[in-house]
Amino acid sequence: MKKYLSIFLFVFVLVMMVPVSSAFAATVGQSLTVPETGWQRFDDTASQFLFSNFTNPRATQSGGNYNGTVSYSNDLNARVDFKFTGKKIRIITQMASSRDPLAKITIDGINYTYSEKSSSLIFQALVFEKQDLSDGTHTVTLTRNSPSTIYFTLDAVDIDASGQLLSSEVPDQLQALSGDATVTLNWNSVPAANGYVINYGTSTGVYNKSVTVSSNTYSVKGLTNGTTYYFVVAAITTNGVSGNSNEVSAKPLAPVPSTPLDLNATSSNNQAILSWTPSSGATSYNVKKATQSGGPYTIISNNVTGATYFVDANVTPGTTYYYVVSAVNESGESANSNEVSLTPVALDPSLNVIIAEDKVKVGQEFIASIDLKNVKNIYAEDFTIKYDNTLFEFVGFEEIPGYKIYNQPAAQNGSIRFIVASQGKDNGISDEKVFLKLKLRAKAAGTGKVDATKCRIADTEKEFDLLEANCTEDTVTVEGPKDVNRTGEYTLLDLAIDGYYYGELASNADPSKYDANQAGDEYVKDEDLVYIVNQMLLNTNYPLNG
Repeated sequence: MKKYLSIFLFVFVLVMMVPVSSAFAATVGQSLTVPETGWQRFDDTASQFLFSNFTNPRATQSGGNYNGTVSYSNDLNARVDFKFTGKKIRIITQMASSRDPLAKITIDGINYTYSEKSSSLIFQALVFEKQDLSDGTHTVTLTRNSPSTIYFTLDAVDIDASGQLLSSEVPDQLQALSGDATVTLNWNSVPAANGYVINYGTSTGVYNKSVTVSSNTYSVKGLTNGTTYYFVVAAITTNGVSGNSNEVSAKPLAPVPSTPLDLNATSSNNQAILSWTPSSGATSYNVKKATQSGGPYTIISNNVTGATYFVDANVTPGTTYYYVVSAVNESGESANSNEVSLTPVALDPSLNVIIAEDKVKVGQEFIASIDLKNVKNIYAEDFTIKYDNTLFEFVGFEEIPGYKIYNQPAAQNGSIRFIVASQGKDNGISDEKVFLKLKLRAKAAGTGKVDATKCRIADTEKEFDLLEANCTEDTVTVEGPKDVNRTGEYTLLDLAIDGYYYGELASNADPSKYDANQAGDEYVKDEDLVYIVNQMLLNTNYPLNG
């Protein structure tokens, strides 16, 4: 007996521990005088409910209404608007024989019906519920759907315990779309709104600009591209200006740049050189490459700025490549340009002598630049320079930073050998580079050459000799001075004039009459007089004395 009594008491305790709301869950058509666990109730007197065409809104009425009030109307156009956040909703009201059997509730544009009609009077009856909504803000409209002899009522609304009841006068679902210096806004319209106020600024929650509009879509113009703006909207109704909507942000952007035009490609020294017409609105360019027409393309440079050309050094001679270019800015990337193709041709390397001047005067110094061309990653050179030593004399050399002569060059009968090396991996020679300058002085009239011979170069893996035809030369003409008094031949009179100005600046002799500078120096010296005498002795028209 004690055993059975113990089992009975244990079962009784378990039953008493089950929550009432779980054991007796509300059903439509029954009275629900308090909200169940997980719900909260809002009386019809809540300011968030917007009653339209209600003959008796928020009326005090004796009986079992929630908080002693109920809203009712027999107007055919009666309606209630509100919003809420959460996932579920219940409508609580009176049920009676004179109530609307086909009341309509619209949730986010979807229509449902419910009945307030009952053969007996039921206070705080659950007449409608929806529990599978998405978690968010929902727009609700309750409307009458029966003849005027029937009453349409509302006593209370239950929603999620964590939800909020919102006024239907507050705009919701504000969205923003960016454009060029423009942001287009749209939001759900508010019933009976006379207009809207758009408030915005460049910091969240801070709105220092506003504009009043008449519809629920508007483009705010004159904005700064690249700046983020924050927007809210309020409705203007007969009750004044509502609270703000949800805040949205948007960053206006310039349009995608135009497509690059006129892409061209040329080959130079085992490289592909691309050029194109600038694109409007572009901040950079993407250069793309493929080994078959139409792609697929690989981006070989994605931030070409400051110029509308690009050099692709990563090519193999004899292989055909296909190129396109696109323009880029903050808004995105343009379509690809026209496609161009190119088959690079290998060019023989050469070591060149380059003299800027075509003509020099006796006594004038000039530079012969030594240039390496059509090469890649060359770090050492060994070559000989030959020059006409009857016309020129070797004065010295000028080293280029990053390149040094490591032998002891000595001029021997117009021939000098140079052995040069780069100083560091960053000074390897690719494409074309002047790496040494030779100084020479003209000493006699005539045309002579400076020639590179026996040219050998090396990268870090091999060394090889250049073809003799690719060790080039350059020529220069040395012009002899005119005779001092400009008669067309040298005589003793020329020697006398320079003797008179000996030790002085050559310009002290009247430059309009005399060329006192005969040996290239600015002063009249022995060199000038010796030169005049030598020219006299060569003059067959100058008679010997005696």
